[in-house]
Amino acid sequence: TGDFRADDTRMHFGADIKKIKSCDVLITESTYGNRDHPDRKQTEKHFVEEVQDTIDRGGTALVSTFAVGRSAEMIDILHEYKLNADIYLDGMCQKAARVYLQYPQYVKNSKFLEKSLRKVHWIKNIGMRKRALKTPSVIVTTSGMLQGGPVHFYLPHIYNDENSKVFLTGYQVQDTPGRKLLDTGKIAIDGIVVQPKMRFERFDFSSHAGQKELLEMARKTNPQKILCVHGDPETLKTFVAVLKQEGFDATAPKLGEEIKL
Repeated sequence: TGDFRADDTRMHFGADIKKIKSCDVLITESTYGNRDHPDRKQTEKHFVEEVQDTIDRGGTALVSTFAVGRSAEMIDILHEYKLNADIYLDGMCQKAARVYLQYPQYVKNSKFLEKSLRKVHWIKNIGMRKRALKTPSVIVTTSGMLQGGPVHFYLPHIYNDENSKVFLTGYQVQDTPGRKLLDTGKIAIDGIVVQPKMRFERFDFSSHAGQKELLEMARKTNPQKILCVHGDPETLKTFVAVLKQEGFDATAPKLGEEIKL
């Protein structure tokens, strides 16, 4: 399947699995094979409320995001909800945004996205980064799992500020800094592991299918065998069990394991 989602997002229409035909073997992503996603509109509302609350506290709302798709979606949401603050766009998010602007025919609502992107401040240099931190503002930047990128310029400035907050807007892979922050409440700043005073929260804006969509794909293709990949070990285990309850011959191959079809 590759990564897919049947529900629409702000950027794109969902995958049309109604046109999918049956197959002998289904190799499916299983990122969210253990659960479904919360209501998208409720997630958006909560996200904007928390961003505005951070601004009202006098802090910095650091939105850690994936460059492709997710960063533009965050800008789009903040614009629609009329956030009362300056919004900055930094890192590879800018390159991805330019691609969206160059190919509007592939975006669900390109005119609104273009208007949203024109209203934000595009970070051009270190001076602009420092200026963004001087007043309460929103900074949308890479990377989405805190692994690198401009987010590491901002973190040393806000980690000890209880009024500031890091917004994780996507899946956090095991052992990434974002996942470690969620699991332990600690993060490495300039190579030193600290327990930050800043607040942090993950928001489910995933572009991956939830369990119901994954099951629908299995039912639609009705394969003789299902191989579950692309998921944490416990998630894979759960999803395989669910598929077996549905009557499918399902397994999650281990790294290096050979499967004969």
